[in-house]
Amino acid sequence: MQKKIKKFFCAAGYFLLVGTYIYILFVNLAYAFSTGIQSRADIWKVLALSFIYAVGFPATVFLQQRRIARLERCIEVLEKNMPM
Repeated sequence: MQKKIKKFFCAAGYFLLVGTYIYILFVNLAYAFSTGIQSRADIWKVLALSFIYAVGFPATVFLQQRRIARLERCIEVLEKNMPM
């Protein structure tokens, strides 16, 4: 039961994380285009920043969470194998 709850919260966390950054992506793009972009360079700057927001940050957090989960599994294995 505890593993199901943990999986649920992990999935909800991933969903909220990705949803938040996608929301930031679209808000950033909408704001940039509504203020009036003057050149192609400005468009590329906005798109690059939006891409970093939408993809870079969630990917970093996802990788960190995977590493933490792996360390938790190692700790569980060590606790099972330790004689008390």
